[in-house]
Amino acid sequence: MKSRKYFLLNYVFVFGVILLFLNDHFLKYQFSNWFTGKLSDFIGLLIFPCFLSFIFPNRIKLNVVFTGLFFVFWKSSYSQGLIEFYNSIALIKITRVVDYSDLIALLVLPLSYYLLTNKDILSRYAFGKIEINPLVVLLPAIIVFMATSPPYWHGFRYSEGDIQFFKNTIKVRMSQEDVLKTMERYNIEAVIDTSYKDNPYSDGPIQKMGFYHINELVIDTDTIIDLKFSMVSFKEDKTKIFINAMKVSEDIKEDEVKGELRKYYKKLLRKYIKKSLK
Repeated sequence: MKSRKYFLLNYVFVFGVILLFLNDHFLKYQFSNWFTGKLSDFIGLLIFPCFLSFIFPNRIKLNVVFTGLFFVFWKSSYSQGLIEFYNSIALIKITRVVDYSDLIALLVLPLSYYLLTNKDILSRYAFGKIEINPLVVLLPAIIVFMATSPPYWHGFRYSEGDIQFFKNTIKVRMSQEDVLKTMERYNIEAVIDTSYKDNPYSDGPIQKMGFYHINELVIDTDTIIDLKFSMVSFKEDKTKIFINAMKVSEDIKEDEVKGELRKYYKKLLRKYIKKSLK
């Protein structure tokens, strides 16, 4: 290895960053399971020491140790103070789930150390014949590392159903209580969804969340079953409604059909709720 740039300019790091991005922003939402939940932790711990070694090329062992220690700190409740401080000054707020089972990903650190200290292996996967400025890889990698933690509003979308809506929100100029009272006037019975009382995103700014569900909602000729939504009030008279999920009467397995239904019901629900809450 003739240059520290190859700590970044290698296939392990570059494809690791790409996979980290895809998992955090696509796979987790499409295939929400144990594997996608842990995959980012394993990938992050594998490639983050490479990132640190580019900055501190003579401190490889320290870079790996620091990565492990910071990961333990980040996954613990002790990091909440740091997160709250960051959120108080940042435009894009973040949070994380306290899940100590994620610490299993620490098992990948010896592999990361082995790759960094074995120059023959790292050279084999380096972009030796391609002239690339390390900044081309460094800057996107920084963004991906920062974006691996879910934003603070992610917890409000934590719902289950046949049809899930990941980006379906409505802002209204009223309190949560006024939203519920307005729904009552339209004979819409929204009740607290007690299944989310132990939501894993219950720390930090998400403590004041409200999860609700409507057993049945008739809109023209459409009947919505078990509609799940959540609300958060940023100010006394400003509330954001997250339309999260619903069930369908028929057994639908095809993803393409679900995608079309998601588009249809998303538009239908947004139009109806906006009209009802005027």
